[in-house]
Amino acid sequence: MATGGGYQPQWFSAIGQNYQTGMGYGETVTRAVLGSNPLTGVGMASYDLTSSALRGDWGGVAEGAGGLVGGFAAAKYGQRYLAPEPGAELGFYRQRVSVDVVDPNGMAATLPGGHGANFISAEPIHLGGRTLNRVFDTIDPTANGAKANGGYWSEKVYTDEPTWRMGVAVPKSADWNRGTLQAEWQPTGGWGWGGRAAPQVLGQPYSFTNQKLGFGIGWIQRGGDYQVFVPNSYKPTVIPPSAITVSPTPWSKQ
Repeated sequence: MATGGGYQPQWFSAIGQNYQTGMGYGETVTRAVLGSNPLTGVGMASYDLTSSALRGDWGGVAEGAGGLVGGFAAAKYGQRYLAPEPGAELGFYRQRVSVDVVDPNGMAATLPGGHGANFISAEPIHLGGRTLNRVFDTIDPTANGAKANGGYWSEKVYTDEPTWRMGVAVPKSADWNRGTLQAEWQPTGGWGWGGRAAPQVLGQPYSFTNQKLGFGIGWIQRGGDYQVFVPNSYKPTVIPPSAITVSPTPWSKQ
């Protein structure tokens, strides 16, 4: 699992990581139970924020606080109506270290550091038997923009633009992807990387980043949905163009 540039191949769950770092079995299980409850989970999150502050992990404090504040404020103040782009909300963004991640079993191609930083955590996964979906914006191979055979995919089909941009953290202001087309692909085999999408800041003038403290604050696409990255996706031997079905996104038809 890659988290903030670190990699712990023998533990593919937060519970395992807690136990590995010295947390007792009883506390590990207790945290799992409390954290799954909406009421006790808030208290547990507050405890984690305090612990991060005592360790001097201000990036952890910022991102944790963003989760708490965003969860309450989005419903209370209707941020969706004030957001500068679909799906954006006010929150914190933890800067992640760009470090290449290697599959210890040698099955998945290396996850480049720049892509690893786009995950909250990532692990090698087998692609065969899945139905993967991708939102992109051009079928012209000579044009700039996201292509049908790009690297990022999802097992979820998105029906509206705000949910897509928020779920897999695709800022519209960054001009990464206009989101006008969607692709479906059913790989017959191969390996990739899967995990939750990390938050992304919208950039100036919508956010502020403090390099020293290691976090940004302002308008973000929060991410959190499960995404799949396919290394070397542009090679026809990895994703054959004939295996992709393309159609307009539901929101581009409106």
